[in-house]
Amino acid sequence: TGLEFEQGHKVTLGAFYEYGRATYDSYSRFSKYPAVYGNGDTDYNGGGIFGRMDFAGTGLGRVVELAPTQADGLYLEASLRTGTSHLNFDSELKDAEGRRGAYTNTSTYWGGHAGAGYVFNFDEQRALDVYGRYLWTRLGSEMFYVGADKARLDASLSSRLQFGGRYSFAYNDQFKPYLGGAYEYEFD
Repeated sequence: TGLEFEQGHKVTLGAFYEYGRATYDSYSRFSKYPAVYGNGDTDYNGGGIFGRMDFAGTGLGRVVELAPTQADGLYLEASLRTGTSHLNFDSELKDAEGRRGAYTNTSTYWGGHAGAGYVFNFDEQRALDVYGRYLWTRLGSEMFYVGADKARLDASLSSRLQFGGRYSFAYNDQFKPYLGGAYEYEFD
């Protein structure tokens, strides 16, 4: 949903659901033993809230009538998220009792981001959005079993900084392709 202040500043607020899935294969080689193959999958489910504020009067002023979905100038944005991450792994490796080296792990994650950007509207069709963001995520610790052995994954933190840009060209209201790129640095 969105609202507009008397001064023309636009605020966008919303909620979201996120889901991701990946699969992987592993290959471990040992000097005196045969190679061990494994595979696994991971997925996450979660949700969150986000907000963005576009500041009126901070743009180049080249577009007289902006579309409701069009920004011009400085903006700030932020989000908060939480959810659950699931990890499954299975390998050919067996212990002395014949139990496979397999495990399942479920952890909770939470995080957020804060960012700022500037949209340069060159005309009614062409725009360049440059931005910087700080992103932080924490994946909680979890105890699980590999065969009969108890294992623990400690909590992990991700602290990242992104700088990027996106050039867009609006052919019409329904078709607005863009090309973008970003640099991301992981601190922790």
